[in-house]
Amino acid sequence: MLFLLFQIEENRYALETTNVVEVIPMVVLKKVYNAPSYMAGFFNYRGLIVPVVDFSSLVKEESKHIYLTTRIIILKYYNQDNMIRYLGLIAEKVTETINKPISELIEPDINYTKSTYISKIMINQNEIIQCIEIEDILKDSEPFNLLLEGAS
Repeated sequence: MLFLLFQIEENRYALETTNVVEVIPMVVLKKVYNAPSYMAGFFNYRGLIVPVVDFSSLVKEESKHIYLTTRIIILKYYNQDNMIRYLGLIAEKVTETINKPISELIEPDINYTKSTYISKIMINQNEIIQCIEIEDILKDSEPFNLLLEGAS
């Protein structure tokens, strides 16, 4: 299974690439006032209005740092009506991919309700990498889901 790796401070994260449409450089986002703090805004992606989540803000409740390697990961998902929707995920230090068999992913022995978007863990050369699930990010916030359903 192929994973896209990115980082927040010293912590590495992996996103399974099946739903990754494209990785693009940072663009200017249209701010949405009174939205959840992790809602970075919207932008026009090939004629579609795509909402963007700041993963750093979601995890640390602190705004992102912009590096040369900060990117927006365009993800596709299916809504409740089985229609394809798109979501942008701002991620820092998006620099590589890794191929790991599913059998090497470890189920964590911790259940922390504020981090429901972190599913499994992998170890790569003695480094712990947390895997995230896009579906879990989507279901974390009802107000944000309403914004998503209105987009595109």
